[in-house]
Amino acid sequence: MNKKFTAKLGAAMAAAAIGLAGLPAAPALADGFEVGDSATVSLTKENYGHNLQMSSRGTYTPQLFEVKSGDANSLAYCIEVRVQQPLSDAEIVPWDEFPGDNKFATDGTVREKVAWISLNSYPTVDVKDLSAISGIPGLTEKDAITATQVAIWTLTDGTKFFPLTNADEAT
Repeated sequence: MNKKFTAKLGAAMAAAAIGLAGLPAAPALADGFEVGDSATVSLTKENYGHNLQMSSRGTYTPQLFEVKSGDANSLAYCIEVRVQQPLSDAEIVPWDEFPGDNKFATDGTVREKVAWISLNSYPTVDVKDLSAISGIPGLTEKDAITATQVAIWTLTDGTKFFPLTNADEAT
């Protein structure tokens, strides 16, 4: 396990993690979060998506993290598919200190796109509004979480996902 990753929460778990804005060098944080703050990261029980097959690497189920710092609380997507964020204490750091080794760590355009995704998708945008904006009737939270996580991992890691055999239509 990457020890650097256990100590820092790139302002990324980043873009989606704490509602960051689209400037790669100086992201804005959600209310109550500040760079340098200590944070606690845990999995939520309710906020998960559909099962996905990632080439030969196995099945993944996208799941939002809960990030807490003082009275601040936010939901976060994972931005590095090959590294699992330990559920522990972390530090909120600027994007240029993100401890990962994928495109989010090295490409400002990828960071901007991930920020845009996080600001224009669930849970930042209510699932009913997202359904109307996207033109997808009956969109569910599971659908939105899955689509958002896949979009982020596609940008940050170039990951390709495949529908599961005998899966439901949404996958």
